[in-house]
Amino acid sequence: MHKKRLPKPNVSYPKFDTGEEVSRFINERSIKGVMSNPIYTGISIFPKIISDEIWVKSAIELIETEGTEQFLVNMLYVLRETLDDYVDSQFGADSESLIEHLENKVTKLENNLLETAPPRIYCSHDNFPMIPINNEYTCIAAYIFAHLENAVVTDLTLSPTLGLVFHNGHTIPLLCPDCGQSLHADEDELLDALTGLVIVDIGWDDDTETVLLDFGYPDDANDEEDIEEDVDVVESLEVHLNCIKQITCPRKAIFSQQ
Repeated sequence: MHKKRLPKPNVSYPKFDTGEEVSRFINERSIKGVMSNPIYTGISIFPKIISDEIWVKSAIELIETEGTEQFLVNMLYVLRETLDDYVDSQFGADSESLIEHLENKVTKLENNLLETAPPRIYCSHDNFPMIPINNEYTCIAAYIFAHLENAVVTDLTLSPTLGLVFHNGHTIPLLCPDCGQSLHADEDELLDALTGLVIVDIGWDDDTETVLLDFGYPDDANDEEDIEEDVDVVESLEVHLNCIKQITCPRKAIFSQQ
């Protein structure tokens, strides 16, 4: 059984910059091409030369006379021709110029976002970043240990993202420090590595804006004799800052600064 093929375009895209007389391009096919092309209603850098009302009315008439399928085929054709014509007029056949142009646009946008982004606030005690929680800025280190100090990892969540489950009912999503999506890790290996451990320390990389979670054994975290000494770090994870904001607490009353 053969799939039904789409009809061929039965319109033309008039180009008026060839030096030939305009009258040569004015015919039924070119007129239908104009009325099939929404660009002429004013889209992006293209000027508005047809009102929305006239274009919509003409499009309805074309659909009624030629059918929806033929109209859509024609619209795709004239849109592609219009955009190809614009790219050629701006960059010619030099595709590298177009890529460079787009990269410059992206760089400019990124710079604008950086310029308008609010400055990060840091804790005066340990220089960790502070994040808004319940309309108050809270140090990420204080927030983590208020919820997860001596909390033993018992399980993983798999949806909507990979996350850690602790024995006290708290959870923390594990988000990739690069893309901010679910951490790219093998679930079984991660669970085997972290089960029975607690968060014993955290770090912060200001250049990459990455949170470092250090895990160790509960005895290391609770040993009062070694409280002044460095704890033994068994495993470490680099995660996105948004992980801290999304810690879930089984209690309604969560951390508040003293």
